[in-house]
Amino acid sequence: MSENFKKQHIVPQSYLSRFAVHKKADTPIMGVRLQCETVPNPKFFLSSAADVAYRNNYYDTYAKQDAKFWEHYMDRNFDRLCGKPLENIVSSIMLSLHNEKVLTSKHKDVLARIILSQSIRVPTVFEGQLNRSDEIISSYKDFFITKHPNLDSSKIEAIKNIDFSADDRKNIVLEAMFDEPRFNNFCEILKQKTWVVYYNAIAKNFPFVTSDNPVIYAELGSKKSELIKIGLLSDQLVVLFPITPQLLIGIYSPELYFGIIGRYDSRAISIDDAAFITKINTLIINQSYVHSFLPNPLYASAHKKR
Repeated sequence: MSENFKKQHIVPQSYLSRFAVHKKADTPIMGVRLQCETVPNPKFFLSSAADVAYRNNYYDTYAKQDAKFWEHYMDRNFDRLCGKPLENIVSSIMLSLHNEKVLTSKHKDVLARIILSQSIRVPTVFEGQLNRSDEIISSYKDFFITKHPNLDSSKIEAIKNIDFSADDRKNIVLEAMFDEPRFNNFCEILKQKTWVVYYNAIAKNFPFVTSDNPVIYAELGSKKSELIKIGLLSDQLVVLFPITPQLLIGIYSPELYFGIIGRYDSRAISIDDAAFITKINTLIINQSYVHSFLPNPLYASAHKKR
């Protein structure tokens, strides 16, 4: 098996690098907090962005001629957006903080694609969909049968009895997750919501953190915290996504808070509430898969205490 593209990142390196504690020969160095079932007590260490938030050959599927098809697909369609396009958005926001609007429709296009692709590529969602592969495949079969009404009963029965290997199932799930018309429709739904940019005025002391599962979903009035369980159409949906230690994107249904939130669409709100920032950071750390990433001075403080 080729070693090329073996490390497949569940979060783009170009996104993570914005939260680096420093650079070493142009290599972003991350302040890492490691905690999972096998490491119940948090560990803190420094690592390059290339060596965190990945799994070996995670998206490989031999149902495609190129086993690395989905790794290349995500890099081409989503990961690259976290490079120059996201950098341009961050620069535009920082230069227009005092303007009435800081986000354009084009900005939302890019951010929606980054947020949604990130939301479905993480293990909690991807593996959850793999566990539902029987249901997904059954719906595909039913869809095919309805599109071919002239099939006789024997052919319908044969289609229903088709079995798929684990590798085929993995490919089917990835195709369903990244189906372009469906994905683009979800992006449009997200873009129609109210977008707020939170500017962290005390980032030098209390920066936003991120993780290997950095998009927060919540439904007001319930304890749901997964997009699949909440749904993009929920009028109680809240989405939070840090894009730098200073900037957090908040996305809300326009009807929330008696419609008052709608007045803030595309605007920046300066915050200096350490309790609010700490709450967001705690949510991000708690939902991490394995790694969370602490900019300084948070990493320096946490590492010193350990």
